[in-house]
Amino acid sequence: MLNDWKDFLLEDIFNISSGKTSKYSKDTSLMYPVYGSNGPIGSFSESNFEDGFLIGRVGAVGFVHKISHPVWASDNTLTLEITDNLVIDKNFIQYVLNRLNLKKYATTTAQPLLTQKNLKKIALQLPSIMEQQKIAAILTSVDEAIEKTEAIIEQTEKVKKGLMQELLTKGIGHTKFKNTEIGDIPVKWNLSIIDSFAKVTRLAGYEYSEVWQTDTNGSIIALRGYNIGENEIKLKDVEKITEELSQRLVRSKLFKGDIVFPCVGTIGKAVLIEENDKYHINQNIAKITADKKIILPEFLVHVLMSDVTKKQIIKFNTSSSQPNVLVGSLRQFLVPIPPVDEQRKISSVINSLATKINIEKDRLERLIIMKQGLMQNLLTGKRRIKVDEPEVVS
Repeated sequence: MLNDWKDFLLEDIFNISSGKTSKYSKDTSLMYPVYGSNGPIGSFSESNFEDGFLIGRVGAVGFVHKISHPVWASDNTLTLEITDNLVIDKNFIQYVLNRLNLKKYATTTAQPLLTQKNLKKIALQLPSIMEQQKIAAILTSVDEAIEKTEAIIEQTEKVKKGLMQELLTKGIGHTKFKNTEIGDIPVKWNLSIIDSFAKVTRLAGYEYSEVWQTDTNGSIIALRGYNIGENEIKLKDVEKITEELSQRLVRSKLFKGDIVFPCVGTIGKAVLIEENDKYHINQNIAKITADKKIILPEFLVHVLMSDVTKKQIIKFNTSSSQPNVLVGSLRQFLVPIPPVDEQRKISSVINSLATKINIEKDRLERLIIMKQGLMQNLLTGKRRIKVDEPEVVS
């Protein structure tokens, strides 16, 4: 223990009680939100708690909700009221409660249950109120940076989605349009089925059942549906095969310029392959190799993720349990085709927004990792804070 940090039990710093049963309504004109384990579940005409924390007691146990206004705490929650604001900083203790992972203190019955008794006896070591405030300020600045970055990502994704819909159907600078099966498109554009300008391939059933074999030491990544994002490859939990097997099944091997399109489950996403000799399609994945004289792969990949394609997925879906499009149906998907120069310009605009989103996502990931490290060090005293230490996070 740090010499200047003090030992506490939760019952030393909180008045801990159970919430109460109430009738509640979805009528938002009622004054007070009603909190269950997960958060607000409705409204009520009365309140029974207004300052401190609500903790999920049953079901979704351990959820921490900071309360700074009158609410009704339901019987699915425990209420924690700070007993001495000169000893405990509310913002600091919220980080402590979240880091404790209160779910692990629940008893297991028919469903997880967090009792007052178990909660009260949780032990803590806490610094002085001044150090608490300083730590809370640092962590709050990181949270604000995270929220700002999330907002930028959300807004840019909205802009990108709207721009894709406009560019992939209206193009750039057109004034004359024609009506087609997918809606109005510029008069100078063509509308063609995928089979007319691309080769579509899947791993054959007998290849998968009789030849396919994964190898943890393999050098080729076999892409599955959940490895496919919106023109990005997610390399968490990948399967691998040997280069020898990939060469043996060369028809389904992936080359630079190929597009990967899941046919089951996560349909509506696609990835343009940027490297040779690195990837192979796994089961339930289509490989699309386009004729670049007709359509650029960097343009086609955006069409395959657009509303134009999503409407056709619904049309050709063969399953009620999860989306499923047969290769024969995929070959019949309609694609708007501008002149190649316009394809290149449209792709460039969309890619610039995608790059901005990826930059912000990388920043967000770094901020989250930073916060995790700061919480681990600051909330345990491994890193000490001086009163005059800057609070700004760069």
